[in-house]
This record gives sequence, C-alpha cells and structure tokens, in this order.
Amino acid sequence: MRKRLSMARSWARIRDGSKAVVHTGQGYMLQEQDALGRINYVPLRGITRFLRDTLWPTYRPPGRVATDVGRFADPAELEAAIDNAESDAGSAESNSSARVNNYLKSGLPEAPRWANAYTARQAGMMRGREVHEQLRDYARSLRQDRSRPTAMFEQVYPDGPLPQVVAVIKFFQAQQWRLLWAELPVFSRDWRFGTEIDLVGWCTITRRLILIELKTGYPDSFQQATAPMKRGFPLSDSPLYQAIVQLTTSYLLLEQQHPRHVQVLRPKLVVLHAPRAGEPVYAHKVSSRLVAQLAARLCKLLRKEAIARQESRQRDKRRRRSDRL
Repeated sequence: MRKRLSMARSWARIRDGSKAVVHTGQGYMLQEQDALGRINYVPLRGITRFLRDTLWPTYRPPGRVATDVGRFADPAELEAAIDNAESDAGSAESNSSARVNNYLKSGLPEAPRWANAYTARQAGMMRGREVHEQLRDYARSLRQDRSRPTAMFEQVYPDGPLPQVVAVIKFFQAQQWRLLWAELPVFSRDWRFGTEIDLVGWCTITRRLILIELKTGYPDSFQQATAPMKRGFPLSDSPLYQAIVQLTTSYLLLEQQHPRHVQVLRPKLVVLHAPRAGEPVYAHKVSSRLVAQLAARLCKLLRKEAIARQESRQRDKRRRRSDRL
C-alpha cells in the first residue's frame, strides 16, 4: 500500500509540474515565480525541430507524391487517395499546385477544412494533428467524470472518433493500459528545451508508467531509411528511429525535471504506429539498453547546445551594452 501511494504521489508531482510550461504555438514558455510573487517567462526551444535539423536534416519521406485534392468532393475520397498515393502519379500537370490553387480560389460556398492540403504529406500531417487532438480530448474526458468517463468526448464528437483513434483505444484496452494524459509537457530548465509526450499510460499488469510517441501515416515506409543519422548516432533516419530518438529525448527531459519520481515509476518507452484507417496499431517497445545508449549521447548533445546558446546570449548582451555606450 505504501508503494502504491508513492507511485500515485510521484505521478501527481509530474502532472502538476507540467503546468509550469505554456505552449505558445511558436514554442514553449516556462513560467517561474520569483520571491516577490512576480511571474517570469523563460523561453524554451522545441526539441523536435532541433533533432530534425541536427540528426536527420536531409530526410525526405520516400515514395510520397503531390496529390491533386481539387477533384475530391468528400474527405473520405481524399483519405483514400492519400493512403493509395504512388510514386508514379501521372503527369506534372495533374499534380501541380497551380490547379489546387485555382480550385481553392473558385469560390466554393463551404471549402472543407482539409482543402488546403496541397500534397499527400501535408494532408497526412493534418490528419495526424486531428488524431492527436481527439486523443487529448479523450484523455481529458476520462479524467472529467469517472461515473461516465467518455460522456464529454461523445458530446464533442457525436459522429465518433477517427478510425486511428479507435484503434489506439482498442490497443490500450487489449494491453490493459490506462490512458492518464495526452500531450504532457516536459522541459529542462538548465538546457532550456521543452517538448510534449504524446501519450502517457499506466500498465495495470506491470504497474509501470508508459511513455508513448504516436505516429500516423507512413503506411509503407515507417522502417525505411534514406541515410544514417548525423553526429555519430548508431541509427538510420527511418521514421521509426526518429520517433525513438524523440521519445528518448522526452524521457531525458522528464528525468532532468523529476529524477526521483521517474525512478519510482520506472517508465517504459513505446512507439505506437497507426498507419492508416482500418489497420491495427503496431507497437515498437524500446529496450532499456537502447534508451541508456541514446540518453548518454543525447545528454552530451543537449548540454553542448545549451552551452553554445548561453555563450551566444552573453555575446549579444555585451554587444548591446557596447552599442548603448
């Protein structure tokens, strides 16, 4: 009983600590209160773009092509076209963004929300954001009313969730995982980095916290690489390994923020892949050995970047001071 209370208290500390971070749409801001009660804001750099620019700057999804969305009158048709897009998709004229622009400017009475998706990749990104938003609302609904845990979610989405969301929920139930949170902010005050963990679950069997990176799309290329990662990382740049590095970095920031509580909860890292509607969710569990190897390299990388940014800020301060003089 004492150990169970300790786990609950550790999770409560992690959950409450995440409230200090605000997502601005352009990045993250850390709210701090000084001795006089004033709120100070510390900008945090997002980790996703930094990792992409540093470790896999040349990666391009293989086999993804532009799709002319102008000829689709129904979102379901667009969804099918995205999933069935092939590398050889016909003439340049049929794939040109000019035709899509003409469609958007043609004065549709109610242009669908997805109509600005010029390419299959952009439309897939929009679909991925919607999957994440629905799972965030689902997790919020579970916490809202324990007597009817999905009532709020059903009210917001009367037509039901997306198929990928249904697949993720069914996967959680099959694994006997309980969804605790979605998009949990984590940060490092010393390194000035911040990000969000897509999903946080609790395994009722092993009694361990589950940290999850959720990826949608990449139906045929999730494990397909185009080059090795940079900076000596012993991995390829496939979307799977990108997700593993992102998740390990999130875990590292969480450990920097709450070292004792992370030790109590012993998080397990899992990458979930929901490729397309109608397919099951695939789980890729990250071994403790790989997490330790990546964490050591990432720690050096983030510390080096933090020092370089601090030196740059100091140089800027000295420059501004000398300009005033």
